[in-house]
Amino acid sequence: MRITRPAYRDCLYVCKHLRLQDRAEVLATHWTHDPSELAQPIAFSQQELSWCILGMDGEPIALLGANELWPGMWAPWAMATPRFAEIGWALTRFVKRTMIPRMVELGFNRAECRTLESNVEAQRWLERLGAVRESENPRVGKNNETFYTYVFYPENCSRELRTGR
Repeated sequence: MRITRPAYRDCLYVCKHLRLQDRAEVLATHWTHDPSELAQPIAFSQQELSWCILGMDGEPIALLGANELWPGMWAPWAMATPRFAEIGWALTRFVKRTMIPRMVELGFNRAECRTLESNVEAQRWLERLGAVRESENPRVGKNNETFYTYVFYPENCSRELRTGR
């Protein structure tokens, strides 16, 4: 696994080849279904916390990041191709050892993300990363899909980092 800044061609590749559950989740919350329009804001934003994860063969597998919405409030996000299983454990370590500690350094109070009710794999990953399911949100998606809100708090993240879980 290699981790790089998100170049447009890599973002476009991931957006064109999303896992079915990621595609359903992303399309339920975006105006467009056009992969190029999904890729542009990721590739051209100047967010410090955004990465593209490549397989050993150089093929883009996932996009990952967190945006600060306002002081102390962050929104982590991720999307991947069907090859996610190849990098899942290594990416989990990266999030715990790099991304979360950087958010702690930047002074986050709360980081929340939403996941489609049917995206059980994403929910398990968020819980493995230390997020807590806070609420169920019916009719959040543009076609009335239900989403769950998962939340990270600095004190939970600090405990996760200390225990190495």
